[in-house]
Amino acid sequence: MAITATSTVALVREKFPQAVVETVNFRREETIILLPEHLVKVCAYLQRNQQYSFLSSVTAVDWLEREPRFDLVYHLLSIPNQSELRLKVRVGQRGEEHPSVPTVSGIWPGANWYEREVYDLFGITFARIIPSQASTCLNLIGAARFRMILTLVLVVKHCVHHIAVN
Repeated sequence: MAITATSTVALVREKFPQAVVETVNFRREETIILLPEHLVKVCAYLQRNQQYSFLSSVTAVDWLEREPRFDLVYHLLSIPNQSELRLKVRVGQRGEEHPSVPTVSGIWPGANWYEREVYDLFGITFARIIPSQASTCLNLIGAARFRMILTLVLVVKHCVHHIAVN
């Protein structure tokens, strides 16, 4: 069976029913709206099992009067199947200065650049969740990646020194 955006939507609804808020088919374009806490798990499944190996963009839409305020939008492409899929995550409760979602740069490394741009334009942060002894330092690195490269280098040196001493 060929993998299409429509068949992918059905598979994601079946495999991750707790993750899907809604699905939209508009002008033959498929969109899955997900809960933020399930984003990485669904993206990993799409990349591994459905061959959505290319993340063509990540952007956001600011709905000033709506709550949640932002739609974070991911455009995925399955090159072998010539299939496009859009994922959306809604974030930004009233009064929340910098909404946060998990990063997908562990799945698609190029997401790092798009996430930096979204941070610069909308203030949405991207958290790296790493369960390990060094998680505090690595989370600092994840937060610092939105600052200058020099700052990141200093944080890495500090974390490496801190881990080596302990």
